Amino acid sequence: MTQLYPQILVGIDTVRRSWRARRAVEGVLATAAVALFVLTAVTLLDQLIDFGMFGRAVLALVFWATLLGTLVRLVAPPVLAVHGDDYFAAMMEQRDPSLGNRLINALQLGRPEANPAVPPRLAEAIVADGAAAIDEFDPASAVRDAALKRCALALAVSMLVAAAYFTLAGPGATTALSRIMMPFADIPPFTWTTVTLDEGLPERVLEGSSVDISATVTRGGASHATLHWREVEGRERAMRLTPTGADRFSFTLGPVGRTLHYHVTAGDGRTRTGTLTVDPRPRIERIDLTLQHPAYTARQPERTDASDGHIQALPQTNVTLHVHVSKPLESMAFALDGEAARAMRTATGDTQWTIDHTVTANGVYTFTMHDTQGYEVSAPQRYTISLAHDAAPRVAFSQPARHMQLRPDEGVRFEIVAED
Repeated sequence: MTQLYPQILVGIDTVRRSWRARRAVEGVLATAAVALFVLTAVTLLDQLIDFGMFGRAVLALVFWATLLGTLVRLVAPPVLAVHGDDYFAAMMEQRDPSLGNRLINALQLGRPEANPAVPPRLAEAIVADGAAAIDEFDPASAVRDAALKRCALALAVSMLVAAAYFTLAGPGATTALSRIMMPFADIPPFTWTTVTLDEGLPERVLEGSSVDISATVTRGGASHATLHWREVEGRERAMRLTPTGADRFSFTLGPVGRTLHYHVTAGDGRTRTGTLTVDPRPRIERIDLTLQHPAYTARQPERTDASDGHIQALPQTNVTLHVHVSKPLESMAFALDGEAARAMRTATGDTQWTIDHTVTANGVYTFTMHDTQGYEVSAPQRYTISLAHDAAPRVAFSQPARHMQLRPDEGVRFEIVAED
């Protein structure tokens, strides 16, 4: 190796660093141009169409995949590339044809493993000529081309398009951008009209109840608002709300029978989707009756399963009511007209309840149920208690059917009929 050979290597290394820096800058500019264009496109899509959280996640994935892909494709290769000295020497000679093969020859003959057949003095002369060529060469000219200008122009165009879109779209574009950058955040789409559900609306109600749904327009103003709701596995229905004040609307929905999802629209605005969970109403499914008749009747206890609940019995009959209900209860009460309600006791679990009642007069009774969810419900059914008439026993002679006069030696046949 001659003393001038390191000078050649320094010049080659300078070109290598310039090439790597320029290609990295080109990659960054191209990546920024593509990523900005894609970001503008997906932001516009989100503003035009509400894809929901999943759709926003897909749009965000498209943007980030584009950004990372272009970085890997355009920036990483020049940064990580490993090219030998001959590569850059050939590139320099290609950019400056006047160099001929002076750099390649100098590199190859100046190495320790150079061809020993070449006389040393000739090799030194070729290396010296290569070193002189390096001194006269401008390293920037070896890497200068139109690619950097094209990448810069592409970025300028993308920035112009993005600036025009965000300027014309205004706050809608800013909101859409936030939704793309944070796809799983609860950010509603931008609308010129903002309508919100009022605070404190119920989330759970008892089956058969009516619910007041109210909403307020907080921006943009609207002459009317519409309530949209859909029951589980049902079709969507809509009803216009009633104005109740300045930019405030309400509607009484019900009676509701199944869980439903609802929202309110006004202008181009839409509220979040609310869910109204409908809890089933406790119901009486079956009443079993056991009658203990008064002792003087000498009758056995009488049980009636799945009765209609109406009681007809003799005075002083003790009636045991076994009531089966549709859902667990905290408590259950039996109420006879004109008397205070009496607590019932559980029979088996918290869906079967029982109570004893002694029949003394005609009346009507009802039940009140307090379930484990805190609802208190009076059963709509009214059951009657009717006294059975206990007439006195009747005894009569059916034979003989008329008065008779008999001699002392005559007989007669008697027939006696008894009814009770």
